[in-house]
Amino acid sequence: MIFLLLLLFVQDGYAKFTCKMNLNRNRIVYGCPDIQETLDLVNKFREKHNVLPLEWDTELENGSNEYAKYRGDCAKEHSPDAFNKYSENLYCIGGYPITNASCSTAINVWYSEVSYYDFNNKKPFTTIALKKDVGHFTAMVWKNTKKIGCGARRDNNYPIKVLPGINGFVLSVVCRFYPPGNIASDSAFVENVLPP
Repeated sequence: MIFLLLLLFVQDGYAKFTCKMNLNRNRIVYGCPDIQETLDLVNKFREKHNVLPLEWDTELENGSNEYAKYRGDCAKEHSPDAFNKYSENLYCIGGYPITNASCSTAINVWYSEVSYYDFNNKKPFTTIALKKDVGHFTAMVWKNTKKIGCGARRDNNYPIKVLPGINGFVLSVVCRFYPPGNIASDSAFVENVLPP
């Protein structure tokens, strides 16, 4: 990542510019820089659905960071313990120019799946969850879930394949929820995914 700092000095009536560059090649960064914002956003969405707020869990956070590190550049496989020990949401974004996308970005994207969910449907698991991409949203607002922890891996010097010689970024976010939600039954979805 390149940081460019221009300093303007006025001396003898002339403006002089000093250019200072920091070429940060320590490109891989781990963890969510916006933990409180991420937690607040999840709880804002949960409040819309009349469910209790989640608390941040450092054990889930540490495991999420480790899995984000293991996943590398946006592999899409869930961890082996996903859905048994916890629910797990995965998110990846990348591109150029480098943006400030972070863990809270993933939360907003996952919540947008609410538009595909039909709260009047009495068989939401078999008719919605299996056919539409709503599992990220339902994991976030699942009534019986109590804790969340998120981790991330960000590469700010990622080669963009379609733009040779140009580097952008790639961000991989992992969030885990406990106890796990998305129980595979219609009655569990009706009881735990409440309308706004």
